[in-house]
Amino acid sequence: MKIIVLGAGKVGKTLIKHMSNEDHDIIVVDQNATKVEEVVNQYDVIGVVDNGGSYDILMEAGAEDANLIICVTAQMN
Repeated sequence: MKIIVLGAGKVGKTLIKHMSNEDHDIIVVDQNATKVEEVVNQYDVIGVVDNGGSYDILMEAGAEDANLIICVTAQMN
């Protein structure tokens, strides 16, 4: 299953940790390069550093072919 996770914070990392053990293709998108690098180095995932709310970034991450997109980003006021 191809899964895109938007957000590499506490919830995103927990989801990635559990799903990476289940043989899924996971792409994580976050604006924080340090967080993306951390999960890429720790788990077998692909990282994209940018705004996951952008259409172009979602297309770059492969949203057209994704089976699931999970958004776990911070609320912005």
